[in-house]
Parts: sequence; C-alpha cells; structure tokens
Amino acid sequence: MDNDPRYIELKDKFRDHTKGGPALTPAEMEEVQRLQETIVEENKKTYNRLVEMLKEFYETRLDVPPSSKFALSVPRGRWNDARIQPSSGIPNGIRYIDAMKSWSEQEKRDNLQPYRDEMNRFADFLRSKFFSARPGQPDSDPV
Repeated sequence: MDNDPRYIELKDKFRDHTKGGPALTPAEMEEVQRLQETIVEENKKTYNRLVEMLKEFYETRLDVPPSSKFALSVPRGRWNDARIQPSSGIPNGIRYIDAMKSWSEQEKRDNLQPYRDEMNRFADFLRSKFFSARPGQPDSDPV
C-alpha cells in the first residue's frame, strides 16, 4: 500500500492536517479511515503468519526452548505491525532498538552474537521452508 499513489497523497494530506494544515474533506477522511483499517487488517495477517512461523521454527528446535533468553518473539504494535526480536531482556512495550540503548557496552557485546545467530537460524529455516527445491522440480541453486 505504501506504493499506492492515492494512499501516499492522502497520508501526506492527513499528516499536514495533523500539523495544522488544511482540513481534509469528509470523503477524504472516510477514505483515510478505510485505508487505515485495511492496513491494520493486513498487518494482523502478517503478524499471525510470523507467530505461526516462529512456533513452527521452535517446534523443530529442541536445543533452544521458547523461554530462552535468545529465543525470538513477535511483539504486536498498535497498528498490528510486527517486528521479530529477542523475547527477553526487553521490557514489555519497549522496542528492541530502544532497549539496546540502555545496555552497557559489555551487554551489547555479550548479546549481539547470540541474537544474530538465532536470527540466522530462523532465516535458514525460512529459506529451507520456502525456497528449497520441491519434489519433481530441479534444484534452483547455482552450482
């Protein structure tokens, strides 16, 4: 939707209006509300897919229980937006990037590589799930 010219136009007009600019027409306000509802619904679908992917990922992993400090989670934002991040070490309602700002340099060094490793394992899981060769199809990986 971010590429839709009408959405961009209305979003910019709405942003200008909230900063004291000219008002939107009632029809434009209805359209903005409809578009926002669409975004929230689409984000909800994405959030649910991410939660299911992480659940499946951890069902295949006996070495890292979901309660592990380095396990991944998907907190839901106010527009149902989702962000994959480590599940612990971050107070509820605070974004990972903001929580990191409060960490000491030693905490950052201690946490960065295990978090990165877990994200890489999840990325490998997704690659194998969605991009591996299917039965009856040639392997698409270059040799």
